[in-house]
Amino acid sequence: MNERNLRVCVGLTVEDDCEMSYRVDNGELIDFLFGDRCDGFEFAFEGSSLRRFVTAATEALRILDTEFTEPALETAKS
Repeated sequence: MNERNLRVCVGLTVEDDCEMSYRVDNGELIDFLFGDRCDGFEFAFEGSSLRRFVTAATEALRILDTEFTEPALETAKS
């Protein structure tokens, strides 16, 4: 990966009740806001990057749902 492709590296946790919004900015970027404008975290994706993120997130949710749910945890204990 070219290190210039990522401008800032941070970590955050998004709680279940966190306010979320988005905006398509001039047809080039999709801006996301977690929290509110005064005390939130905003980031933007190019369309192709957002598609890759959605694919990765979908796979992560599949693993979460199949390997870390109650039935899966009970099977692992047996």
